[in-house]
Amino acid sequence: MAWETEAVTITANQALAAEVAGASGDRSAREEAKEFLRNLLAVGPVLQTEIEAAAKGTGLAWATVRRAKNDLRVKAQRESVGTTGKGHWFWSLPARCSSDPQGAHVSDVGTLQGNEHLAAYDGGERG
Repeated sequence: MAWETEAVTITANQALAAEVAGASGDRSAREEAKEFLRNLLAVGPVLQTEIEAAAKGTGLAWATVRRAKNDLRVKAQRESVGTTGKGHWFWSLPARCSSDPQGAHVSDVGTLQGNEHLAAYDGGERG
């Protein structure tokens, strides 16, 4: 590994995006943009302005990145700053469940599931 003598002028996100773009081979621009977003957003929400800068640094058209954003269902959320109406937009990947959601009901099964007989109990004295 060799150290450069010049100061670093790009962000880590831009460097990662450039690496992704270099490894893309013959994929379509949209597929490149999807991979770009997956890698960039893997660690969490990123400012839209940083995404634009990184996309520009890799040669991706902003329209292509926006289409890839829609394909991946990337979430755009605005964070307000102060009370003047100013703010920033953050993009993040949608949340994923690794297993069945907790508390979800299967059709035709009540909340008591295996203990459905308890639902018939009328409060009377047991003997």
